[in-house]
Amino acid sequence: MIDQEKIKRAVALIIEAIGEDATREGLVETPRRIAEMYAELFDGLQKDPLDVLKVWFKREGPREMVILKNIPFYSMCEHHFLPFHGVAHIGYIPNERIVGISKLARVVEILAHRPQLQERLTGQIADAIMEGLQPQGVGVVIEAEHLCYDQETEILTNKGWRKFAVLTDEQVAQVDPQTLEMTFTQPLAKIAYRYSGPMYRYHSDCVDLLVTPDHRMLLKSDWHFYKGGGPWRFVPARAIPIRGRYIIPQACSWSGTPIPATYELAGRKVASDDYLRFMGIWLSEGCAYEKPGHKGYTVVVSQAPGEVADKIRALFDRLPWNWWENSTPSGIRQFIISDKALYEFLAPFGKSGNKFIPTDIKNATPEQLRLFLEWYGMGDGHHYKDRPLRWQYVSKSPQLIDDIQEILVRLGIAGGLQSYSNCARIETRTHKRKEGAGYKWYAMLLPKHRSVVDYEGMVYCVTVPTSAVLVRRNGKTAVSGNCMTMRGIKKPGSIVVTSANRGLFRRNLATRQEFLSLVHSSKGSE
Repeated sequence: MIDQEKIKRAVALIIEAIGEDATREGLVETPRRIAEMYAELFDGLQKDPLDVLKVWFKREGPREMVILKNIPFYSMCEHHFLPFHGVAHIGYIPNERIVGISKLARVVEILAHRPQLQERLTGQIADAIMEGLQPQGVGVVIEAEHLCYDQETEILTNKGWRKFAVLTDEQVAQVDPQTLEMTFTQPLAKIAYRYSGPMYRYHSDCVDLLVTPDHRMLLKSDWHFYKGGGPWRFVPARAIPIRGRYIIPQACSWSGTPIPATYELAGRKVASDDYLRFMGIWLSEGCAYEKPGHKGYTVVVSQAPGEVADKIRALFDRLPWNWWENSTPSGIRQFIISDKALYEFLAPFGKSGNKFIPTDIKNATPEQLRLFLEWYGMGDGHHYKDRPLRWQYVSKSPQLIDDIQEILVRLGIAGGLQSYSNCARIETRTHKRKEGAGYKWYAMLLPKHRSVVDYEGMVYCVTVPTSAVLVRRNGKTAVSGNCMTMRGIKKPGSIVVTSANRGLFRRNLATRQEFLSLVHSSKGSE
């Protein structure tokens, strides 16, 4: 029996041993998560694969070779307790006993769910089948390889969206595959290698992913999703059935770090909510510039007459600066503050074409993020009156819209990003059938969305503790699996192949060659 309490205590000690605080927010639940993960990864220690093979039926007719290909497995290397992943191919020539193909897959799963080496796992599968079915012979081939994205895919980091190729010291966004909670972590490993071969593309108006065949997709069937049953599952891209409808998540849940109730803005104290309101409207409708003459450093927010302008005026009344209002010849109302310290605070956040959102705002709580978005949207947003939950956000700054998308993802909201010659925009999606808030934070994969393309170039990924990351391709986000390195010695990008032959497969070269030929002849499963 796996002792999860003992595992939790041990993990807490490890966290302390590396100099971290096991009680801080990002780590307090880590021992529990690892204990639950180990309970699943090592449940094969309590099971006997021979029990699976006790239920068999008699083979009638010729004793021809039976083959089951592309059985996915996930295991844990015993040397460093790092995960490795791959597929197993099994062939056997029966005497009298045969079993359903699901029984062979179950044997692989039981033996993989132990501390393992790929070489030993291969032999154990062959030995179990020889003992349980007593065939004329058995052949087993296991292929383990990395799981990666193409070179155009980006990953969310604590410094914004980055392509994998330019990652340096950033923390990356990892996602709990069951709660979809997002946190940032330092990658355990970074993977980059040249790949030539087929890639699976999932492409629609909502999602765009291009991944290697064994890349683990995080998904549910549409039936389980809409009925609220079953966990999110990792499934290799090539193992997703051609027929069927599947759901992948595109956004997350987020706890955030609260901005203090009283915020020091440019040396003055303001309420945190007013700080968020001010930054939202200033980033969308404001500017800061140094003007020669007696007025010196100027901060301006402009707005057409109406309800929004009245709200801005009320906000400025609460701010701890003297301000005045001006009206342009076209009737635009301008709210003006002349203050060097405020100018120097705002100037680093850019001008019209390169503005960006402060990190402390992006890391704020969901309630604070919603307030910020509300005030940004009052300036450079459009609210669809017939769809209360649908918004469009626009800016001349592509970086600012990237940041808006990052905030939306943290709020569980997905949306497509488009870039034009003079602006960028993102529009949220809603769905009336799912999620009480009405936000459409997922994408549906239909058979027409999948294609296999030839690829030549670099592929990338990272390894994170939760095994899932938040990525983006062509402006469309997705939560998907990460790369898992096999042992500490595996060359990135290589495929480690092991085989085990018993009985007739070992004695007869022609039988062995026939098996290997059939394994690699097509992508079918039998």
